[in-house]
Amino acid sequence: VKKAYNILVHSGNLIEELSVGVKIFLIFIEKNKL
Repeated sequence: VKKAYNILVHSGNLIEELSVGVKIFLIFIEKNKL
């Protein structure tokens, strides 16, 4: 049970990092369009 919980927490952190990366990437593209 503990192992599965750790995997869930870890994947949640990865998803958060990915979404932040995507936001930064989109902002970067928007700035380059101007």
